[in-house]
Amino acid sequence: MKLTILIVLVGSLALLAFGATGEKSDTRRPVIVELFTSEGCSSCPPAEAVLNDLHQGQPIDGVDVIAIAWHVTYWDDLGWVDPLGDRRFTKRQREYARTFGRGNVYTPQMIVGGTEEFVGSNRSRAASSIASAAEVDPIHVTITSNDHDVLCGTVEGVEGPITLVVVEDGLTSKVQRGENRGKTLTHDGVARTFDRVEAGAFEIAVPSDVNLANARLVAFAQSDSLGPITAVGVAGLE
Repeated sequence: MKLTILIVLVGSLALLAFGATGEKSDTRRPVIVELFTSEGCSSCPPAEAVLNDLHQGQPIDGVDVIAIAWHVTYWDDLGWVDPLGDRRFTKRQREYARTFGRGNVYTPQMIVGGTEEFVGSNRSRAASSIASAAEVDPIHVTITSNDHDVLCGTVEGVEGPITLVVVEDGLTSKVQRGENRGKTLTHDGVARTFDRVEAGAFEIAVPSDVNLANARLVAFAQSDSLGPITAVGVAGLE
C-alpha cells in the first residue's frame, strides 16, 4: 500500500466563531491541537467534546484541525487507570510546562500550534487560538508498507527530527471507578504511538489493537525543547 498526502498552505485565514457556518476556503492549512487529558478526570470529558467537535466538524474557516489527545498517567492512582495513558505523554506535558514557565501540569490542558495553552473546555479560546495560529510548512508523508504492527514510510519536505504519532478515532471506554465512574467516554484523535525520528525513511511499531480504518499518521516538526510547530503532514493508514 502506498499513500501520499500533501498539505498545501495558500491564502489567508478568516476568523469564524466556533460552530458558525460559512463558505470554506478551497485550501486549508493544518494546525496541531493537543489536549492533555485523562479518563480519571471529571473535567476532561467536556474538553474532549470540544476536541472531538473541532476534529469532526472542522469549524474554523481555512484551517484543518489536526487533533491529538494525549492521555496522561498522573490520575491513575486516584481510582481508575486510564487504559490509553502513557508515561511518555505525561513527560511531554511536563516538558511543555517548563517551556511555558509553569510550575505544574493540569488536565484538561489544550495547546495550539505548540505555543498557546489554556483550559481545553474553553471553546471560544480554542477557536480564536486556532484561527490566529502561525502558518506552518507542508510535509510529504508516504506510507510504503503496513503489516499492522510495523508501519514503514518516508517523510520529506523538512530536515531534522520529526515527531510521528499514530492517532485513532472512535474509541470508547466505560469507566468503572474514579471521578467518571459509570460514564461511557468517547475519544477522537487519541495518541497511540509517540516516536521521534530523523526526516527521511522511518519504521515504527503500531499496537495490534489499532483500527487502521479509524487511524492516521501525523508527522510534525518541533524543537526538542518544544515550542512552535513549524511543519505538519498527515497520512491515512488504509
